[in-house]
Amino acid sequence: MEVDISRSPKFKSILILSLGIVIFFSCKSKIEPDTEPPEVEILSPQSAVVANVCSIKVAAYDRSGISRIEIYLDNHLVQTADDSICMYQWDTRNVPDNSRHSIYAKAYDLEDNEGTSDILNVTAFNNLDNTEIFIWLFDQNDVFYDSNINKSIDCSYWLEQTIIVNGYSCDKLTFLPPDLSSYKVGFITFGWERT
Repeated sequence: MEVDISRSPKFKSILILSLGIVIFFSCKSKIEPDTEPPEVEILSPQSAVVANVCSIKVAAYDRSGISRIEIYLDNHLVQTADDSICMYQWDTRNVPDNSRHSIYAKAYDLEDNEGTSDILNVTAFNNLDNTEIFIWLFDQNDVFYDSNINKSIDCSYWLEQTIIVNGYSCDKLTFLPPDLSSYKVGFITFGWERT
């Protein structure tokens, strides 16, 4: 009498167990640990000049997930979040006018890999001294030599000197502030055409 062992319950159990072990080890060998750092991006501010309360918003992405984001302002940790989005409300009125600041962020994934955003450099400007006259030096590279005073000057120099001689103060900036409402008079100097 011939016995068909493939019908035996013991054989079926061994076969199922063997297939399970093969599937387990083949799947396990294909799962590689995550060694890639997260991608980190500063979503806002998008302007190089900030004023009043500035929202700093950062997002991070990673295939294994994000465990933490950190926001740094001038190399100081100012905000953390256990999420893929982090926000910080920065009151720029607490820093000097026309001061430069750096913003960047770090993110950590579930494998503790660290990613860092690009550095965003911004200028904080709120006209806190309430100067009444504004000069926008549109082309700061446009200079010429003035033989009357024996030095090179930019194209707004004499305008600025005239304002000062007449007893006024002015802000001469190389950028357009986000809010001009505090100024009573504004000037824009375009400079000379260069070829």
